[in-house]
Amino acid sequence: MNNISLNGKKVIFIGNSFVYYGNCVVKGRQDEADEGYFYQLARSNGEEATVIDHTYGGRTLRYIYENHLPKEKDYYKDVECVFMSEAGQNNADLVADCKRITDLLPETARAFYLCHEYTYKADHRTIKDSFIPLRDMGFTIVNWGALVYDIWNGNVSVPGATLSYDRWSFIKNNKGFVNGTGAVGEGGSGDCHHQNPLSGYLTALMSYCAATGKSAVGQSYDFCSDASIHPFFDFDAFKRTHYNGVTETNFDKIFNSESDMKGLQMLADEYLEKYNN
Repeated sequence: MNNISLNGKKVIFIGNSFVYYGNCVVKGRQDEADEGYFYQLARSNGEEATVIDHTYGGRTLRYIYENHLPKEKDYYKDVECVFMSEAGQNNADLVADCKRITDLLPETARAFYLCHEYTYKADHRTIKDSFIPLRDMGFTIVNWGALVYDIWNGNVSVPGATLSYDRWSFIKNNKGFVNGTGAVGEGGSGDCHHQNPLSGYLTALMSYCAATGKSAVGQSYDFCSDASIHPFFDFDAFKRTHYNGVTETNFDKIFNSESDMKGLQMLADEYLEKYNN
């Protein structure tokens, strides 16, 4: 695909916490213009895109379609790209649920499916089996989930890596937190399957490159830790809130390694090609 500029274009993300954790889009901006990592990537390429965040925690695509998405086709008339991501379930009707959304879109709009890592951790085979029919419908598969899952399981190596990788390089671990306070204790519960800023960046990176045809290699990531853009971009605050004080994470160190980040960008290109050919 030739490079496509998103300057002046409208992009919509439809999904749940598997999109907004990690800051691909910023939680709390539902139905409004968003300035998360996807927007920042476009901006770093000199493109002023309008990114609309239709993401709702714990909600399926069907629920969002039925309860949140406008049904007037005029709402979508100037949309360039729509990204969809299912919740954490093995939805046997994923293709039909995605089609309901694409039926609202103009013929010129392009559709993308974001596959998160929990699809692989939970081995949701029906979701994975939906990739081919979705591609036949014209979808591009943005499989950031397979990429990070393969890295932490040792199925693929990061080219030029200077650091080691495990699950917590990409995924939150606040198991044991008590009532979400950050204190570790008996009876606590926690989140061990949502993305951190590194996998959130990879979500945004692969989405942006799928939409534009640009290579992931050389794309900016300086904005990812800039808390002046949004408080959620503060790496130290994220670590205090989303890790349990026992489990280590090195996602911030990976961001600081030019060699590692280039390797991840190389893999982002490879996985976009792998799942769309």
